[in-house]
Amino acid sequence: MRHPHDIALVLTTLAALLLTSCVEQKMSDRVIAQNQEYCVTGDSVIEGNIVVHAVSPQELSSNVNLNSAERLVQHLAGTDTMPYCLSSGGQADFAPHSQYPTYQSQQTLIDALYNLSVGDIVSNYSQAGGFNSHQDHSSLYASIYLSLAVLDPARAMTTLRSQVEDGLVMQHEGTWPVCDDRQSWPIAAWEVYCATGDLQWLNEAYHITLNTIDEELDVQHDATLGLMHGGQLNRYASGNFYPAWADAVALTEVETMINNVLAVRAMEVANLMAEELGEALPYEQEAQHLREQVNQRLWDESRGRYCAYLLGRVQPMQSPLTDNMAQALAVLWNLADDDRSTTLVESTPTGHLGIAPTYPAPTIEPYLENASWTLTQACWNLACASVGNEHALRRGLAALYRAQALYQPQHIAIEGRPINSVASAASNVGMVLRVLAGIRLMPDGIEFSPMVPSCLPGNKTLLNLRYRNATLDITIVGTGDDISLMTLDGQTIEGNYLTGDIEGHHNLLIKLQTGKSPSQHVTLATTAQLPATPVVVWQGDSAVITPWNVTLAHKLVINGVRSYSLSDSTFSLPPLPPVAEVCVVTANRYGYSLPSRPTLLSSNPAIMVPLADSTLQADTLSTHVRVEHAGHYLMSADYSIGTGCDIMLVEANGHQQGVLYLPATGAPGHRSTGLTTVQLLRGDNLLTLRRYRIGYRATLPRLILTYSR
Repeated sequence: MRHPHDIALVLTTLAALLLTSCVEQKMSDRVIAQNQEYCVTGDSVIEGNIVVHAVSPQELSSNVNLNSAERLVQHLAGTDTMPYCLSSGGQADFAPHSQYPTYQSQQTLIDALYNLSVGDIVSNYSQAGGFNSHQDHSSLYASIYLSLAVLDPARAMTTLRSQVEDGLVMQHEGTWPVCDDRQSWPIAAWEVYCATGDLQWLNEAYHITLNTIDEELDVQHDATLGLMHGGQLNRYASGNFYPAWADAVALTEVETMINNVLAVRAMEVANLMAEELGEALPYEQEAQHLREQVNQRLWDESRGRYCAYLLGRVQPMQSPLTDNMAQALAVLWNLADDDRSTTLVESTPTGHLGIAPTYPAPTIEPYLENASWTLTQACWNLACASVGNEHALRRGLAALYRAQALYQPQHIAIEGRPINSVASAASNVGMVLRVLAGIRLMPDGIEFSPMVPSCLPGNKTLLNLRYRNATLDITIVGTGDDISLMTLDGQTIEGNYLTGDIEGHHNLLIKLQTGKSPSQHVTLATTAQLPATPVVVWQGDSAVITPWNVTLAHKLVINGVRSYSLSDSTFSLPPLPPVAEVCVVTANRYGYSLPSRPTLLSSNPAIMVPLADSTLQADTLSTHVRVEHAGHYLMSADYSIGTGCDIMLVEANGHQQGVLYLPATGAPGHRSTGLTTVQLLRGDNLLTLRRYRIGYRATLPRLILTYSR
């Protein structure tokens, strides 16, 4: 048996030799990707003196341990101290599992990581017969979409059923509707139907989908903007995606990109379900309108990519951040048209370590060591493949393989979250199924659109893939994204499609060639950080910015428009429109900061409307208000509630107007809700508040109305 020192010396020497080979080959057929941080080949990952080498598809040789992992994280975070708590445990499982397909290629690293991921999927079975969620249900739904519906549709179906209560998808984390992670469920449910063709499941999933989307439209839809409200749960919990001042009330007024992308796709899936069942399409107009509003309001033409969310009550402004998971899904589901998709993939900055979850990153954080971000890279890789950008795909695959090779075999976890979660494993398996094999499940069959980069030569086989009543052995020959020949049991097939009624055991051969070469441009990310969010203390018609940074540009924002440059920490307000939402942003060479907490200023007097039954024990409360001017009024309410979130639907003179969200206040005393717009007639008006769901009951001493236009 070799001494540990000898093994370390061998691995270090191997790292030096492989790195030299990588440099000499300069993105040759053997190298998947190389940069100043690392080099990934078909059998190894080399990063400094650290090397992971695939001895065989069943064995990874590595000199990574907890100490070296900590040094890697320190290097990535740019600090001498350890900013995160790392731990390790568990044994790597490379054993084949007969219920799942096996994958073989000339790239032993990819083979080994595939085997490892399948083992981790098996280790994440729940006692109820589904998959463990690790309390991250949105990631679980994405995992089913990426690969689990193909691998194990029955277990995926059981998992999805466990997330339903009283015919509705449950919101487990956070407080709905402040944060929302439910719209992924229909998308995963549709993928399971496409894998099984199970009409009973389709009918069940369809009614759950209708109930859930109807509730989302009742509560989350903003009729004025045409977008869906609410925050993204895991980003809100991180504390660096939305501004630090954005509490639960502020988040109910945010229009988040990924929530709207998921809502569009969920509605489209509901329409597809209805079509299969012979029903009228339930959301044809709603889906189209929401799609148009996303592209009109969230697309940033100057940057060639989408913004992460809109922020503001009177005239929402685009966030300076980009959410790359949302962007990838917009490409995959054709929410972004062909030209826009190509532009998006080309112009979104990509770092050496992969696509950042957020760009510019609000804070430096280790990428992909936390399992939740693996999904972002996997979906980004699919987006790169769908637009034919091989250069971007090679970088993305290398980033994914690098992170999993370094951290997954040792089951290293960061802050208690292991890299071997089902999401990480499903993401890696998804690269084989959906990129290299190009599997796309359809309601009546499978479409094959492989994209195999030129750096991955040689035959690839996917054996024992179970699909409905058939078992497929798939062989992929060559590289490229254009199918030159496809045969089933030796017989040529026209097109790239297998029908869903196929039965028995079959051999599928796919020969590839290089197709038309679209743009292969990639924008390399620099270490970009936005300036800190300014803090503004308002004193009547003047304000003070703290702290003042003379190296930054400062702008006064009025109703979403950066209107005036500020040259001093203390400033007076210029003439304002009758109703103005005012905040301050700073700028450095990377862009503008997140805005300061906005303040609403109005020259129109506020109308206070006391509520007789302030505790609102009844489910409906009506009150009269007299106004001098007909038009639109901004409405808010003072309220108090200990836990949960009360939801009040607002009517004016019998017409639905908007929603008041009343999330938990925590501390004693009253606070103000966000704003909703109501249209009133001159003279007497009847305002009615209807509780959306029984359960949480807020105290509402009064309503506040301000004439806006």
